[in-house]
Amino acid sequence: TTNFQTGNDTTQTKREEAILMAHNSDTQGVMLSAYKTSPQIMQVRGYNRSGANVTIPDGYFYTRGIGRHNSDKTATKPFNPPTISPLSSESTTVILPGAQIGDLVVVNFDQDMQDVNLFAYVSAVNTVTVYFVNRASDVRDLDQGMLRVYKLGTIVDYYGSSTYDPPSLNTNGGITTTVTVGGAKLGDIAVFSFSNDLQGVVGYAWVSAADTVSVRFQNESGGVVDLASGTLLAGVIETPTSL
Repeated sequence: TTNFQTGNDTTQTKREEAILMAHNSDTQGVMLSAYKTSPQIMQVRGYNRSGANVTIPDGYFYTRGIGRHNSDKTATKPFNPPTISPLSSESTTVILPGAQIGDLVVVNFDQDMQDVNLFAYVSAVNTVTVYFVNRASDVRDLDQGMLRVYKLGTIVDYYGSSTYDPPSLNTNGGITTTVTVGGAKLGDIAVFSFSNDLQGVVGYAWVSAADTVSVRFQNESGGVVDLASGTLLAGVIETPTSL
């Protein structure tokens, strides 16, 4: 886990915004997330579910706050997460009117996440499923707070899609695939969606090479999941410091 000072963050990313991020290298399946721990401190959390040892080279992290001003739709829900056991996850749902399976969505929880990773996807019409994933070796008990989900729209600069049939995934199993997204560059922020309910499979997207977005599917459901073939959509948000 890396902590870094963001400067006068009270006039930049707000506590209620979802934070998207990227690194200016191929992160090779390491899932990255970011959240605020205080008005001026943002914490970057990475956990390696790639199945191999990974060394991320020196470089920069770029973060982008997503709020009401740059999302198409948003919804909120007061939530008190249950205690999350080591190496396990808990989930809940948020009603987002107008949401459709395959939409690009992001999520925020306005409390200190204590190294817990957040993931959201549209699981049914008007319904976003949110997973709290604890990959730490001890229990996490988050404070009650507000969940906010945002549907991405015009903020996304480039899109690409492909038909994909994920293999059956055992508990804690994962698979990585790629989508061609013309215009994508290392350092840009990537997001993804799938046209079927992910059934507790979480994921992470990153730009792994020019015009290429890699997507990692990771089964955190507690059971075997065999997703049907569907459309994998990847979106890319340009960053001012892209290489």
